[in-house]
Amino acid sequence: MKKLLLLFLLIALRQLSQAQTEVMLRFDHRLDGKAFALNQEATSPLGTKYKLTRLQYYLSGIKITHDGGQELALNTVYLFVDPSKQTSSEFSLGLLSNVNNIEKIDFAIGVDAASNHLDPASFPSDHALAPKNPTMNWGWTAGYRFISLSANAARTNGSFLDAVNIEGLGDSNFKTKSYPVQTVFENGKIYIDMRAEYNLLLDNIVIAGGATNHGETGSAAVLIANGSQKIFSPFIHHTATKDAYNNLNSEVIYGANEVFIKYAFASFSNLQFKLFDSNGKAIQELKLNTKEGIINLDDQLIVGNYFYSFTQEHQIVSTGKLVKR
Repeated sequence: MKKLLLLFLLIALRQLSQAQTEVMLRFDHRLDGKAFALNQEATSPLGTKYKLTRLQYYLSGIKITHDGGQELALNTVYLFVDPSKQTSSEFSLGLLSNVNNIEKIDFAIGVDAASNHLDPASFPSDHALAPKNPTMNWGWTAGYRFISLSANAARTNGSFLDAVNIEGLGDSNFKTKSYPVQTVFENGKIYIDMRAEYNLLLDNIVIAGGATNHGETGSAAVLIANGSQKIFSPFIHHTATKDAYNNLNSEVIYGANEVFIKYAFASFSNLQFKLFDSNGKAIQELKLNTKEGIINLDDQLIVGNYFYSFTQEHQIVSTGKLVKR
């Protein structure tokens, strides 16, 4: 009898382990369109040239939506991101049970209120919230610095001598955003790929002549908001003409001043269409109720490159690329 119980226990444990998959969050760090690096020249959205000397921030409030709308909050996962370090190119979100298809992810720049005012020394040294050098904690009352940015802004004579140092904090600045995603399965892991364009951190922030702000308002609050709401976009996996699904069951048709996508599938069960801009941001989503038809995109597009995908039962069944001229 004991042997039989042991056998059942081993089978149950094996099934449990087989149902768990490690989910990874992977970043393509960018600065002004180039691969991210400190001390490289960039131009802010307001037109000021600058060179970053430090960029570090936290991510938390992570939640994934998977397998037909199931939500899973990862309340104990905190990420400390330094885009200049190779160790910040990807992070494990943990071994998650019964997660196969991930549809979207939510997160925010900063540390959520549940942990924002804890003592960094209370965490193990390898924890994201453990003490950092330079420090990322402002003290128990104020909490963690959500993001710390330092740079040298250019003067009219071309010298980069105007110091910029902005550090944002404060529970009121913690705001999550939801991102639709397309995942890939590599080496037994599910990867969520995101592109981060850090030049957008300085959107609507004046750095000409230098800037300093350590706090919860003004440019510090704008920096956090830009980080949480503007810099990230889902990275869409495609190879334009050689994608295994490209032009399978769909094709782009160009009219005189119009663009159409013609599609034909065996059924329309859970058939959805998504249109992405060149940065991988989803700009249109349609639930289709016919197995074949034509989608007119003329009113949706400005001049530029776009990618699209059709999914069925949460699996990609066709992708393609189009150009609006």
